[in-house]
Amino acid sequence: MTDHIPCVDDDPNIRHVEVHELLNGDVLIDDVLSVAGTLLCTKGQEVTTSIRTSLMNYARNVGIRKPIRVRVPSITIYPGQVSDQAVSSPRSPKNRHAHRIAKTSETLLKQKARS
Repeated sequence: MTDHIPCVDDDPNIRHVEVHELLNGDVLIDDVLSVAGTLLCTKGQEVTTSIRTSLMNYARNVGIRKPIRVRVPSITIYPGQVSDQAVSSPRSPKNRHAHRIAKTSETLLKQKARS
């Protein structure tokens, strides 16, 4: 899985993701369009398993404009509180959001340290 691109928006819960990185519970910030401009999903829609599957199939067969901006559910994670299971098993739906946020927090801390 690729690292998420941190968004420059003021809201730390907004991320730019690829289609294969969508998770159940993400909320689309913008409309999702095909490469030809066809509307596939409207902004404000919550990602479900069926939406994720449909978008992945569409991306594979036709193409989708990237990246997709989503709002991830708010989870408060303090340094050192992410369980080893969440870091080692990001595929578990329960742990994927925690893993995503932990990776982003880690990246942001490294960038601050360099400044």
